[in-house]
Amino acid sequence: MALSICGSVREVPLEELHLLPEPEPMGPRHHPLPHSEMLHLTRLGLNANGMDMDNVVPRLTEDNKKMLCTFDIVCKDTGRFLYSNDVMKMIGALGSFQNQSARQTLAIGQNVFACANETLNAEFVIKHRSTKNLRHNMRNMIYDAVPEFDAVFERMTGRQEFLNSVNVTREVASHHIIEAGKRGVINWREIPHVVKYWEEPEHDAFKPRNYWSLYNAFSGFFQDKNPFDVADRSMRLDSQFDDIAQDIQETEADINSWFDTHQTEAEIENDRDVMGY
Repeated sequence: MALSICGSVREVPLEELHLLPEPEPMGPRHHPLPHSEMLHLTRLGLNANGMDMDNVVPRLTEDNKKMLCTFDIVCKDTGRFLYSNDVMKMIGALGSFQNQSARQTLAIGQNVFACANETLNAEFVIKHRSTKNLRHNMRNMIYDAVPEFDAVFERMTGRQEFLNSVNVTREVASHHIIEAGKRGVINWREIPHVVKYWEEPEHDAFKPRNYWSLYNAFSGFFQDKNPFDVADRSMRLDSQFDDIAQDIQETEADINSWFDTHQTEAEIENDRDVMGY
C-alpha cells in the first residue's frame, strides 16, 4: 500500500469538523457541504453495502476550506479489513473542497495520492461538483460504485499473484528496467538505484527473483520521491507491468496452442520437460 499526502495540511480530531462554520456559497449554482457531512455521506454509501470506515484521519488546510481524509475500509459487522491480503490493502481518501470550481472526490485503491491542490488519484475515483444535487448524488454514486471495488481488488491481486509466479533472469530484469526508462517510469540517472533495490531487496518477501520482486524494486525506490511525481510514475509502472503480464500470458497461450495442434499428449509432456515449460 502506498499513501502520499502533499500540501500544507494538519491532522485534526473528528470532533473539530463539527465545530467548523457552514461554508458559504460562492454563486447561485454553488452548494458546498460541510466537511463533516461529506464524511457522513461517504460512510452512508459504504454502510448501505455492509461496509464501514475505520482509522479515519481528517486533515485540514490552514483556512479550513479543504479537507483530505483517509480511512480504512472494513466490514460493518465484524470490523475486519476488506480488500486486504498479506501484501496489499486498498484504502480510501476523501477530498472535500469548498471553493466553487472544485469537485468533491473519493479515491479508493492501493496507491492513493491526495493533495491540497484538489488532486486525488487512485485505482478508482468518484467525483461530483458542489451542486444542489451533491447530497443525494454523492451517496448514491458511492453505493453504486462499491461492487466495482471488488473488480479493482481482484485485478490488483490477480496481477500480484501472477507476477509472483513467474521467475525473472538478471538479463530480463535489466531489459525491463531499461524499458522503464523509455516509458518515463524512471529517468536514466535513476537506473542504478532501481538496480540496487532489485539486487539488494529491503524485505525477505522480495528476495525471490520474480516479477513481483522486480515491481517492488521500483516502488521501493519511489518511497522518498516527490508525491506529485510518484502518482504519475506509479500509473506508468502499473501500465508497464500489465503489459508484461499480458505478453507472458499470450506467449504461454501460443505455446499451448502449438503443442495442442501438433503433438500427442505424450509428446507434449516430453517436450515440456525438455523445454522447461
